[in-house]
Amino acid sequence: MSLLSPRRTLAAVTLAAAVCAGTFAPAQAEETPASSSPPPAIVSAADDVPLPPQLEGYELAPDASGYSWGTREQDFIASCLGVPSPVGGHARVGQFYKDGRTPKVGDLFYARLDVSYTGSSCMPHTEIGVTEWVNPVGTDLYADDGDWQILGAIYSSTRDPQWSNGPWWISNPGPHGGTKIQNYDKATQKVVNWELRQGEVLTLFVPVRALRPLIGAGSARPWCTWRTQGDGPCPRTQAGDHLQVGVQTTHRFGDWYAPYVGLFASGSVSPTLSARAATTFSAGRAGAVTATVNAQGAAAAGTVTVRRGASVVGSARLSAAGRNSVRVPVRALPAGAQSLTVSYSGSSTVKGRSTTLRVNVAKARASVAAKAGRIRKGKGTVGATVRAPGLRPTGTVVVRAGRKVVGRAKVGGSGRVSVRVKGVPRGTRRLTVAYGGSSQVVGRTVTLKVRAS
Repeated sequence: MSLLSPRRTLAAVTLAAAVCAGTFAPAQAEETPASSSPPPAIVSAADDVPLPPQLEGYELAPDASGYSWGTREQDFIASCLGVPSPVGGHARVGQFYKDGRTPKVGDLFYARLDVSYTGSSCMPHTEIGVTEWVNPVGTDLYADDGDWQILGAIYSSTRDPQWSNGPWWISNPGPHGGTKIQNYDKATQKVVNWELRQGEVLTLFVPVRALRPLIGAGSARPWCTWRTQGDGPCPRTQAGDHLQVGVQTTHRFGDWYAPYVGLFASGSVSPTLSARAATTFSAGRAGAVTATVNAQGAAAAGTVTVRRGASVVGSARLSAAGRNSVRVPVRALPAGAQSLTVSYSGSSTVKGRSTTLRVNVAKARASVAAKAGRIRKGKGTVGATVRAPGLRPTGTVVVRAGRKVVGRAKVGGSGRVSVRVKGVPRGTRRLTVAYGGSSQVVGRTVTLKVRAS
């Protein structure tokens, strides 16, 4: 169905002539704020019905737009046997708070679905096969150790509800990526439809838990082409902080109601923080750590800091645009096993968090260059330069002629050393110049060809 102003028409269903004698005008489903006047069956039955005893203290929550309920959807049967008919069916959804207080992150609240059937003499009943609950990112349809505390009843203005906690058939995913909640018959062990006769209402209460702050109507409202055509809810990624409930009934010939409500929750998310080495680490060289903040769908703005003991060795800011991972440059660390503390500072909506990362820092690799001066009567000097990127090598250089040590000296702060040698046999010889390494640098050996006179 096309988009009409000022209301959105969600489906146009042509009722077949075989349904009853006479002709039907097309049925239409309209979406309006649920605070506008709903059909008499809803006012007399759903609005006045007492809540289940298990929900004592819960109240319908207003949203930021001033509507206590979210949207409602209804379809009209223009005529039946030439007689104007009222609304065919109606669906709405709302959020219920405990003691009227906005839930905090982690608190339990309930979403309520009402589906009523006014119908006509041509269609005295309808059946509901599927309800599909598409909850926002960062929320859970809550089950306590696998026990879904879902409550439901069918009732009318003349018949009180008999609240039941099932059994329900719950499956994932539904056709629109949500959770299907259906009626289940224990006796036959089959999924069966709910049947609504004229004037009856089906109500379901489903527990929900927010894992992050929710801003309800302050977020993007559900919008997708198929929703406007009566084909069910939008993907949760296109619905902001709104809960959508798809309802498929037989009198709509496969079309869906898809009312929605903005959900609210205050407080801060308790995130998880993970960290890993993004590079190899070696003494004298800078490295990097990748930190990831899982904030249950919330954007984790703030700073990630890396410390070695009390010293800060790196920091980086997370983007408020929603990238919850950041690469943190880390300055050079000493060789050996190092324990790093990676901390996320938190933000106005996400709590801070810390974790420990252990990295193994390899010793730096040295380079050794050697050159011999003139050697007479077995005596002379050998110059050596020891270098290691980012470090000032320390330690000792030993010069050997064969297995015989002919000289040794300590490496200076510049990395240069002059080794006095003696006892070098006459003739052409190969001297071994060995840098023994240090706690931070791996040793290195080179050979040098000399002629001793």
